[in-house]
Amino acid sequence: MLAWDDADGRGERNGRNGRDRDAGPSDAVGEGDLALVLDRYVPFKLVSVTQDGTLQTRNGLFKMKDWIGREWGTRIMNEQGKDVMVVKPTPELWTRVLTHRTQILYLPDISMVLMKLELKPGCVVLETGTGTGSLSTSLARAVHPTGKVYTFEYHEERAAMASDDFKRHGLDHVVEVENRDTQTNGFPEEFHGKADAVLLDLPTPWLAIKSAHACLKPDKMLCSFSPCIEQVQRTLEELNEFGFFAFETIEILTREHLLLKDTEVSMIDLLYGQRDATVNGNEGGRAEGNVAGEARKRGRQEEGARGNRSSAISRPEYKTRGHTGYLTFCRKPVGEEREEREERERISP
Repeated sequence: MLAWDDADGRGERNGRNGRDRDAGPSDAVGEGDLALVLDRYVPFKLVSVTQDGTLQTRNGLFKMKDWIGREWGTRIMNEQGKDVMVVKPTPELWTRVLTHRTQILYLPDISMVLMKLELKPGCVVLETGTGTGSLSTSLARAVHPTGKVYTFEYHEERAAMASDDFKRHGLDHVVEVENRDTQTNGFPEEFHGKADAVLLDLPTPWLAIKSAHACLKPDKMLCSFSPCIEQVQRTLEELNEFGFFAFETIEILTREHLLLKDTEVSMIDLLYGQRDATVNGNEGGRAEGNVAGEARKRGRQEEGARGNRSSAISRPEYKTRGHTGYLTFCRKPVGEEREEREERERISP
């Protein structure tokens, strides 16, 4: 089912079998709904809820009939006394569970794209490089209910699979997929002058700049995503040729923090990663282990002196998520001198 309601309440279908918006909103799990299941071992799993369906996890067997009629977000117990949480799909959660047919954009990049492209309900967005549809889903929510996302994928099989996914998630009235090589053929001429935003996720995005320029409305934004800086440089050269301005290239890196109570782990464990006296089987490791042991002992003594009070300890994760790619943003100017436009068209291949 759609993870968001129709803002205008017009009664559009929500992806649930046989049920539409005219029946009124529902906060309960229904048969035919897509649900995301959270448990201790499998953070997210996407399933279609059926009366006779079951889900096998490391916490045991769960019967889907026990979910139907229950409120979304409820923890549901099985016969073994274990539980899972059943939640509505959202673009953020779907990004965590979708099948990776290609490299995808993750939430930090997606968030920046949505903000920089200035998307809102009613916008028309052209995207090329559909891939697994991770970004397309977030674009759809941004422009829903009156906007539209037209996404193009050169690989025929991936385009068909993405289209099936959007239908399964009830998004096919917001997102349309077309099998098209935009690097060679550009965007369809029917979109000339009609796009509020264009997003390029291509190996050679500079080949699609001329068509993107023709499709964008004046004063609207273009975004190009590339994993290599050489691609960015070549793309910037072409964007400059077509008069784009306000260039900005961003690389987004995220660093998560681990938050624990000081009764759960000592500071020395945070620093040394809970090494013991046999670290690496060498003298240095033994010495470090002895130091850690003494520090832990002192920590326990200090904790005893404080009583049972506890406080929070945080530290950055040891591993930082690395580079995924470069996001380049620019804006199409308002108004052009006819002679300049004709000259660019004359010299462009």
